[in-house]
Amino acid sequence: MNTAIQTLNKVVELAQKRRDDALAQMARLQREMAQAQGQMQQLQTYADEAQTRWSQRSRAGIDAQVLHHHRQLMQKIDHAVAFQRGVLGQRQAQIDQAQQQVHVAERD
Repeated sequence: MNTAIQTLNKVVELAQKRRDDALAQMARLQREMAQAQGQMQQLQTYADEAQTRWSQRSRAGIDAQVLHHHRQLMQKIDHAVAFQRGVLGQRQAQIDQAQQQVHVAERD
């Protein structure tokens, strides 16, 4: 009987470790998501500021070269925002998967 209790305790201990590991993984992924969201916010703020500066500058008149550079800048910003959206989507998928692993570990 003592051996059965020791075996059961070991099984419980292993299950708790798996749950704790899954929780730690999910916490890490959530921190990464928060960082990615912060980066997205910075990109959006920068894009808004660039557009505001452009609006103010364009009132005084601009030449074709300045317009071309502005369009290139905005394309690069748009590309960075699209890339960051992809990163956010990946992070969310990883968090969803980690949550499933936590649920499985807690159930076990």
